[in-house]
Amino acid sequence: LGLVFEKLNGYKEGSFYTPSFITSYMCKESITEALIQKYNSTYKWEASNLKDIISFARSDKIPHTSLLSTLLSLRICDPAVGSGHFLVSALNEMVLLCYELGLLISLPLSSTLELENDEILIKNSNEIFTYTRPSSPQEPNHKIQVELFNLKKSIIENCLFGVDINPNSCEITKLRLWIELLKYSYYIFDEKGKNTNALETLPNIDINIKCGNSLISYFDLNQSLTHYPNIKTKIQNYKNMVKNYKEGFFSDKTKLSSQIEELLSAFQKFCFKDKYKKEIQAFQKQCDKYRELYGNYLVKDDDDLALYISENPFPAYEHIDETQEIHKQAKEDFSNLKQAYNTLYNLSSNNPFEWRFEFPEVLDDEGNFLGFDCIIGNPPYIKEGGNKEIFASTKHLRTYQGKMDIWYHFAGKALELLKPKGELSFIATNNWTTNAGAEKLRNILLEETRFIFLVDFGAYMVFDSASIQTMIMRFKKENPPKEYCFDYRKIITEKPTESNRIALLEKKEFEGNFYFDAKIDKEKLIGKLLNFSSFDSIFEQVLENDVLFLEEEEITNGIHPHYDKISKRINERFHNQFQIGEGIFVLSQSEKDTLKLSQEELELLKPIYETSEVMKYFTIPQNQYWVIYTDSKFKKPNSMDKYPKLKKHLDRFKEVITSDNKPYGLHRARDQRFFTGSPRIIALRKCATEPVFSYVDFDCYVSATFYIIKTDRFDSKFLTGFLNSSFVKFWLKYRGKMQGNNYQVDKEPLMNIPIPKITESSKPIADKIITLVEEILKAKEQNPQASTQELEKEIDSLVYTLYNLTDEEIKTIENKE
Repeated sequence: LGLVFEKLNGYKEGSFYTPSFITSYMCKESITEALIQKYNSTYKWEASNLKDIISFARSDKIPHTSLLSTLLSLRICDPAVGSGHFLVSALNEMVLLCYELGLLISLPLSSTLELENDEILIKNSNEIFTYTRPSSPQEPNHKIQVELFNLKKSIIENCLFGVDINPNSCEITKLRLWIELLKYSYYIFDEKGKNTNALETLPNIDINIKCGNSLISYFDLNQSLTHYPNIKTKIQNYKNMVKNYKEGFFSDKTKLSSQIEELLSAFQKFCFKDKYKKEIQAFQKQCDKYRELYGNYLVKDDDDLALYISENPFPAYEHIDETQEIHKQAKEDFSNLKQAYNTLYNLSSNNPFEWRFEFPEVLDDEGNFLGFDCIIGNPPYIKEGGNKEIFASTKHLRTYQGKMDIWYHFAGKALELLKPKGELSFIATNNWTTNAGAEKLRNILLEETRFIFLVDFGAYMVFDSASIQTMIMRFKKENPPKEYCFDYRKIITEKPTESNRIALLEKKEFEGNFYFDAKIDKEKLIGKLLNFSSFDSIFEQVLENDVLFLEEEEITNGIHPHYDKISKRINERFHNQFQIGEGIFVLSQSEKDTLKLSQEELELLKPIYETSEVMKYFTIPQNQYWVIYTDSKFKKPNSMDKYPKLKKHLDRFKEVITSDNKPYGLHRARDQRFFTGSPRIIALRKCATEPVFSYVDFDCYVSATFYIIKTDRFDSKFLTGFLNSSFVKFWLKYRGKMQGNNYQVDKEPLMNIPIPKITESSKPIADKIITLVEEILKAKEQNPQASTQELEKEIDSLVYTLYNLTDEEIKTIENKE
């Protein structure tokens, strides 16, 4: 069902079907830990693992009914439930925990219960348990079937909760849970002990799966209900109604569902009135002054406050003489009132999900939100770029920032929904540790959680349907110590196998897998990229030196033309009316010559260089292409009138151009000082084998494939030699940003490279590096392919000296770079 749903609907929403080996592993790890926490707090135990729990339970001789009741008090939620796979795995893992704790009393001692691919298997002398039509309710196989049915039912009703914005997802999840319960439906016996040949009917377990936008809520989780009239009675009524709905005590399910919705609406209206009391009073006061003139167009429900403006608030307005000044003013005032109202009470937009009220199981007797013990799942992966409309309603969330992924919001929301010491376990993209758009998320996790483990699958593709690098992450919601270590694992081989994946999850030594007790130093990591390696001692040694860092204003990305040339995809989109490779904002030399531009038009063309010309240390000064360098001044239709031939050229592509500065401006023009004047360094953004930094002292425009460094604080030749050194390659690999085994040299990694401060004593070393760079540049000018390895090795040695690295540390860098 999950796979079918993904094929039909999942990809477009950033959702991917999670395989069983992932859901089972994540559920087992997180729910077991949550259960240990629950038993420890309930019975004042000090258990650290499941074996301890089993031992304490036996030694304390606590009734199994109490132990089971405590287990059933766990609250587990998937806020992006998708096809429900995580909840199915959670259900079966909890059944397994009950077995391991000895809470399944109908199972003979000779029987075993285990999980295989999310299926419960009961074995007795290697025979798999099968339920057959019993002749008596006392038959062992019937007792087992009844106990498993009731246990699964109790877990689904009490412990499992899911939300999804897609109603089809919710229906699939409900169906999957019903099927899991249906597997253990049993024959009913009458009062005389006779088999009625009727199977036990399924309860209404669907109420725990709800549709809504998990990220959008209008009411705060901590908004008080204690001053709501008869709050304890109403909360108890709410809980009773939900329980009755699940148990099917009332034949009229629709009526009971409506009563539940009415109670929820009452809570919502009360909180709205309470939250916006001052705003509503001001709003009411403004409205009252026009009530006598135009009638009772503002309707009030004094019971619980349902403020609204009717669709036609001035039924006779069209007949009013607008020459009277008061009516003109009224019209303007009414427009302002309506706008003010919409900002106050527009609860139908964005399909909000009110976590504050929707699940009575996580409310105390006075309606206070207690939170979940465990939040687990595979949230959708959607990047902000190209999906601005999806993020428009989430900009108020604390995890929002540019260049982010939607799943960061789910992590931030999950932490709000968890109880103190609650467990958060997600599988998501692995680049959040170094992604620029995840800085707020990283800081929140560092401040509010303890990292338990990160399991990075590297180049192993967990999802068959998507080439996405992922990791499993687990955090505990608590105020963490300033320094601590956690379990970090990663597949580092470029061609991983299934064996790599199995060994990684089991934490067994295997070639191509990396295991490390990573250190968190909260104060040092706030606002930084997160990179974990066994080389922290070297990095700490480096940072003990007097170092400087590049600043934001010294670095910029290259030009984003949108679009530079006609690609195959663009051509197909526009019915093949162009030639593939034909220039739009970027022209070849022959295209430039063909246009026969005037001198004034030629001034708009700037030399642009590509990866074939930009090499390590040296950029070939002969460009092959030219960029039409326009900026926001060219947004007006008549802005190109002075450049008729260029205007005619760009007009051919007016349907293709998607620039923010259309019709004639580049999508993102840059400050031209980075392309001209004093020397600069061009950094290739994505590098397969090693970082590439190129010295440039002539006019050189580049695309967003590159970053440009221009600074007056460092000698550019010294900086070129330093950045191309083995040390920087090592730093960027383990403290920078990697995409698989490729270097991604973005602004953040560049700003985090520690550059040795040049003092009187170290100046001779820096001068020697400058001299060596000049020799390399001279050799490359004569032959761009000239080998300069010996000169580069000398620079490496000098950089090590600047950092006071030992021979052993140097050897480590040389072997691991």
